[in-house]
Amino acid sequence: MAWQATPSFVEEASQEVMELVEQWKQRFGADDVTCGLILEAMSQSLLAFAETPDPKTTAHGFPNHDGRNDD
Repeated sequence: MAWQATPSFVEEASQEVMELVEQWKQRFGADDVTCGLILEAMSQSLLAFAETPDPKTTAHGFPNHDGRNDD
């Protein structure tokens, strides 16, 4: 059986992500749109990595799991 997210996991993880976003805003002056785009790109990367066993493939232009950029 696959791992299932518990309500406490979702609550705590969401809180940690929101704290990270606040840090980006304070440290770098980022806005909500930019933070959202970063989170979206990161989630697409994680989903692509989860669906494909090859860690060199990502769904964005950020450095991939291997440290290089996909063009």
